[in-house]
Amino acid sequence: MCAQLRWDEGEGVKVSRKVTGWDIDGLKSEEEKENYEKAQKQWRDKSLKSPVLNEKSSGEELQREAEWIQRNFVNHLNRCCKKVKVCARSKRWWTAEIAENRKILGSIKRARKRGEASQQQVKSQLSNLRRIIRQSKTKMWQKFFNSNRRDRVWLALRYTKP
Repeated sequence: MCAQLRWDEGEGVKVSRKVTGWDIDGLKSEEEKENYEKAQKQWRDKSLKSPVLNEKSSGEELQREAEWIQRNFVNHLNRCCKKVKVCARSKRWWTAEIAENRKILGSIKRARKRGEASQQQVKSQLSNLRRIIRQSKTKMWQKFFNSNRRDRVWLALRYTKP
């Protein structure tokens, strides 16, 4: 899910950026509803100013329009959405709570090596971390299956079989 975007900023300035993605679902959350509606309105207003292409449009006009859409859409997403970096180790279920508990586990393990914590404390925190991860994964899958795009379930099936 990584794209290499290139466009001309004008005056011979070529821009090339590696974009991995944006958290659009985060923008759709209840807390961000007002910002989501504002972002939709801003894009609608900006795109209405763009000329409408038809079957008589030349290839050059089509190319210019595609570059305009790409440049403006990327800029719009950069302003409105949180950027996310997606890589092979990225996990949709990873949350700030999990990250915090992982840090705590690491500090307890280091304390254990220094003799300041017991093995029981390490086991307890590890158990807690695993429980939180299981809950997060379950929540993520339930959200996925209950989404309004039921056809995406079959897309997930492709990744479950070798």
